[in-house]
Amino acid sequence: MKHARKFGIALFSIVMIISIVACGGTAATPTNPPQPTNTAVPPAPTNTAVPPAPTNTAVPPAPTADTGGGVTSPNIVAGQLNVIAVNGFQDDWGDWTIVGLISNNTERFVNDIEVEVELFDASNNSLYVDTTYTSLYSIAPGEVTPFEMYVWDDVPDAATFTATITGNGTSSAERGTVEITNSSMVADSYDDMQIVGEITNNSNDIVSINGMAAAIFDGAGTLIAADSVNSTVRYLEPGESGPFRISVDAPADQIASLTDYTIYTDAQITSEVDKYDLAISETHYDYIDAYDYFHLVGQITNNSDAYMNVSLVAGLYDASGNVLDAATASLPVYSLAPGETLPYDFDYWGPVNYVPGTYDLATTYNVFIDWYWTWDTTTVLVDLTTSGDANEFDSYRGLFTGQVVNGTDAEIESATVIVALYKVGTDELIAVGYDWIFDTIAVGGTGDYEVYVDIPAGTVASDVEYVLIVKGEK
Repeated sequence: MKHARKFGIALFSIVMIISIVACGGTAATPTNPPQPTNTAVPPAPTNTAVPPAPTNTAVPPAPTADTGGGVTSPNIVAGQLNVIAVNGFQDDWGDWTIVGLISNNTERFVNDIEVEVELFDASNNSLYVDTTYTSLYSIAPGEVTPFEMYVWDDVPDAATFTATITGNGTSSAERGTVEITNSSMVADSYDDMQIVGEITNNSNDIVSINGMAAAIFDGAGTLIAADSVNSTVRYLEPGESGPFRISVDAPADQIASLTDYTIYTDAQITSEVDKYDLAISETHYDYIDAYDYFHLVGQITNNSDAYMNVSLVAGLYDASGNVLDAATASLPVYSLAPGETLPYDFDYWGPVNYVPGTYDLATTYNVFIDWYWTWDTTTVLVDLTTSGDANEFDSYRGLFTGQVVNGTDAEIESATVIVALYKVGTDELIAVGYDWIFDTIAVGGTGDYEVYVDIPAGTVASDVEYVLIVKGEK
């Protein structure tokens, strides 16, 4: 089967504006992944989330509209929040991405930081203004957080940017000690920078990872791009680790010069959450579909007496235990009933989808229940039946169609149709797809469903059999 194999478990001159003074305000247990060896990795960011102090460099002349650029603030004012860098670039469609760094130079935990960003032309005429929030919700004294803002409006003549902090709160959060290890950065085939690695709780307390972000710098130390985390385990007990991935949009014409990055974390000591008896598949099926996207499919069983909303995180590792990629998955429905088993599919990956050769390096994976986003729910779903079921396959995917039948005594507000594909004559799950029906289905009525399932390359209809699972909310 093509690409199929099994893994074992295991720009511009920048106008700077200094901020306002911080105002008052209030504010299944994952198993450890394979232990990495001390293999060489790209220069790793330090655990201190503060970049080198900005210098009093002269503001460079404004370059042309497609080159980018940046400048750091020459002034850090004690007792307030400070904008210490801001920059921007245009993508191939002419849309702007504005990024910056905010430092907390107060003596308090600061949260909910609002930043106003304004774009000007070469004559200093205002072209666009909007607000955004920092990538990390809260930062301790001395810490730094990036921010990013996307401008979808047509602003072709932008020449300079400003960033002003327009609001924030304070809190009494308590930092947990976490360590970033074996991190690496690689450019993918779409000119995004993919940063992966592992985060470990070195505290004696449980920590919640309320946020992670990364900022990328060129060889001269200029801030070029920044973004928030895509996937990570957000609840770590003492000594526990989990994978993470941060995908960062970057200017295509500067990719070769982007060598340095810093990772920022908002890790806070938290109390223990309730855990429930949830059993993840001992083995999973992995494959590359006909579109060259990676899938890792499995099943989870609820052995508790509670209805559960479940979130999962998966890590992909090389033979030395280094993280190659990470992905997050939720179940197709947000209420897993006691005794029920449902399939899932990790299909939102980074390097393994967009960096050629990554899949060939992968040898093991690990799947975690993310207890930060997993909890008991009062929502109870009902089982529904179908009629007129049909399916057809091409070389890329299977299409499943039919009608959901409401045989209950009440209207169905929404329904979820799950298609699970198995190898013929076995109980080996190999692919999952689902569709939602958001139109109300009257008592005795029907609603059309259409489910596409991406299949392993080379699969034909005679290779598989399928099961339909239909859940409705009254």
